[in-house]
Amino acid sequence: MLNYNTAPPSYSQRTGSVTGKVIDPEGQGLPGVTINVAGSTIGTVSDFDGNYSITLPNRANQLTYSYVGYIPQTLPITADVMNVLMREDQVALNEVVATGYALNRKMKGQEILNFKEDFDQSLPFMESIPLPIAQVENQTAINFEINSPYSIQSDSKNYTVDMVTYELPAFYQYFAVPKVNNTAYLIAGITNWEQYQLLEGEANVFFEQTFVGKSLLDVRYASDTLEISLGRDKMVAIEREKESDFTEKSFLGSKKTASRMWKTTIKNNKSQPISMVVLDQVPVSTLEEIEVAVQSLSGGKHDAKSGEIKWEFKLAPSDSKVLELKYEVEYPRNKNLVIE
Repeated sequence: MLNYNTAPPSYSQRTGSVTGKVIDPEGQGLPGVTINVAGSTIGTVSDFDGNYSITLPNRANQLTYSYVGYIPQTLPITADVMNVLMREDQVALNEVVATGYALNRKMKGQEILNFKEDFDQSLPFMESIPLPIAQVENQTAINFEINSPYSIQSDSKNYTVDMVTYELPAFYQYFAVPKVNNTAYLIAGITNWEQYQLLEGEANVFFEQTFVGKSLLDVRYASDTLEISLGRDKMVAIEREKESDFTEKSFLGSKKTASRMWKTTIKNNKSQPISMVVLDQVPVSTLEEIEVAVQSLSGGKHDAKSGEIKWEFKLAPSDSKVLELKYEVEYPRNKNLVIE
C-alpha cells in the first residue's frame, strides 16, 4: 500500500520447516517424541538423539510436543530452529502401549507419489518391499490393515512402511515471483485426486524413480486440483532489474510525478518447452491525492485492487522472454513519498 507514512514492503522468506531437538530435564535427547502441527494431522517424531524436522503447511502457527510420561506442550512457531525441554508428568501411568511402523530399507522415507517427467536432479533411489494390505473405508476414516506380520527392531530408530503406491497423471507449471526471489518453482497439478484417499502430511517426491526432495501434502485446503511443489529448477533462469527511476516536478502545477520501470528476463535452458506463470506488483494508493497509472504491462493482467500483475505463457527450449513493467505515481509536490 502506498502512503506517506509507509516504507516499501519487505519480504521474509520462510524455509517452510522447523528443526530442533527435544531434551529431558537432564539435557538428554528424547527419542520418539511426537511433534504435530496444531489443528492438523501433520507431524513427525524425534530420532534416537531427540532431533526432529517437520515441514510446515500454510497458516501453521503452533507445534504440539507429546511423549509418554511427560507433560504435552503447545508452543508458537517463532523460529526455524526450536529446541524444547520436556518436563515429567507426575501422574502415575497404569498402561503404556507403543505402536510403530517398520520397513527394512536403507533410505528413510515413504514414497507417496510418482511423476512421469524429466527432472534435472539425481539422487539414489532404493526400491522398497511392498506389503500386502487391505484398505477399509469407514464413515469418518480410512484404515489400512497389514495382512503380513513382520518384526520391528528394538533400536529406537524411526522406520516407515510403504502402505500403497499410486502412479498419477499430472500437469506441470512453473511459478516465479521475481520481486521476492529470482527462482522458478515447479508445481505438479493433479486432478481427480479425491479418489485416492490421500492423507495430509510430509511427502517424499520421486521423479522418474529419482528422489527429488520432500514436499507437504496438505489436502485440507485443496480444490479440484491438488498442487504439489517439486522444488526449484535452476535450469530456468530469471533476472529482474530496475530500468528507470526518476521524479519530475511540475512548476506550473501542484503535483510531481515519479516513474519506475522494471525489466524481468526469463530464459528456458531446458530441452523441453515449459509453461510459466510470473507474478509482480505495482503500488496501490490508499489516498485520493496519490494516483498510480500503469503504462506498460507486456501483456500481463492487472488486478487494480491488489496491484498484482500476472503473466502466463509458454517458453520453448533455449528461448527467453522479456517482461517490462512501467508505472507512474503522481502526488503533491510538497510531499515526500517512498516508491518502490
